[in-house]
Amino acid sequence: MLLLIGFLLTILFGLLISFVFISKEFNPIERLGLSYVVGLGLQTFFMFLMYVLGYKFNLLNTLLILLTVIIPLLILERIKLIQFVNGIKTVFSINTFKKHEKITVGIIALFILFSLWSTLYWPVSSWDSLVLYDWRAKLFYLTGTMTEGISRGYFFGVPLLTSLAHTWAYFLGAKQPEFIYTLYLASFAAMFYGALRMFTTRTISLITTLLLITTPDIFMHSTFSYTNFPYTVYFVMSTIYLYIWMVKEKSSYLPISAILLGLSTWTRSSEPFWIVNLLVLIIFCIYKRKVLSPVFFGIFFFLIRQPWVWFENSKLDYSTTVSSKIIQGISVIFEKINIGHTFIVLKFLYDNFFVGIAVFLFAFIFVLTLEFKQAWRNKDFWLSSMVIGYVLLVVVGTYVFSLTFRDWEIGGSLTRMGMFIPPLIYFYVASSKKINDLFVKTNNGNNK
Repeated sequence: MLLLIGFLLTILFGLLISFVFISKEFNPIERLGLSYVVGLGLQTFFMFLMYVLGYKFNLLNTLLILLTVIIPLLILERIKLIQFVNGIKTVFSINTFKKHEKITVGIIALFILFSLWSTLYWPVSSWDSLVLYDWRAKLFYLTGTMTEGISRGYFFGVPLLTSLAHTWAYFLGAKQPEFIYTLYLASFAAMFYGALRMFTTRTISLITTLLLITTPDIFMHSTFSYTNFPYTVYFVMSTIYLYIWMVKEKSSYLPISAILLGLSTWTRSSEPFWIVNLLVLIIFCIYKRKVLSPVFFGIFFFLIRQPWVWFENSKLDYSTTVSSKIIQGISVIFEKINIGHTFIVLKFLYDNFFVGIAVFLFAFIFVLTLEFKQAWRNKDFWLSSMVIGYVLLVVVGTYVFSLTFRDWEIGGSLTRMGMFIPPLIYFYVASSKKINDLFVKTNNGNNK
């Protein structure tokens, strides 16, 4: 019971924060999914900030964080909360759904329930979690500090979101904290579906959401405690919300995109893909003459990203900043060009990256070709440009990594790193105007 109450507080924490940044533009089911990922992300971030200020990790201090935000916002946002509750009651009534849509919803629910059963039944067993993510959580739970973990060495490299999420579950009496990742799966489905409904029909949105959660890497990672899946949820939804802000001109989506992008780096800080989002945003804003938007976005993003980077660098004798890695990478590319080594890297990329996403890339290229002539008018090129940027960054980044790190051929890590690309291609294809024109016209918009 304490566990249930605790995570309901986390969701309420995220829900109330969402009311501050987002008006009525989100449907209730999408907002519910957002409430969990934002709530857990910001809660763990504030737990870390309190530790930096001298407070231990414990149940009382974590509850203090939650209640300090929840109590005043309950007073200020009570009307929106009532409207949300009424909206949820309406959304969960699927009487208006057609038979095939109800079946699709049922299948989605079954997969989520199977993921939940797996995470409640099996203990933490994945290697990186045993020796890092969950190991840190148990140290936090037992000691309330990072001191012992830092002294033992293998501690840095990955921020604390998942470890502190596990710690929160342990504070509440959980024996197995991996249900956290099933909740990420359910939230991802809700957010993805809600965002897609802005571009296409209910049927296409549901089918695409089913494809999303049944993608082997996505579903498998929802059943154990690696950081790649939460990172994927934060990064994918940040990118989609940034795209919605660009093409739909809905102001609420910019700050929530920035917060989610910041939380993606609070999950995994080594991935540099956020640079692509910032570059595309800057180019868009120059074209649209929205000078202050990148500044506004950057404030939210860097307020979440930088504290861990500064803390980590203060404990290490080398820099982990992206700027230092970029400078190093540029110098390496120009100083160590080797044709023979390049072919080795390309073979590695083919085996461990391109083969795994080949079907998705073919679908992406097919739709990109269909949309090419109308891309500017339909504004689809902003999302496609980001996807292309991510793929190029994987290629260049792998080449640089191969020249700067001796044991660079870690195929599993590369595969997991690219896990966020298929969901974005799903969204790109399903939201494409050409694809919708092909499949929706026959229904005359009856599902709209």
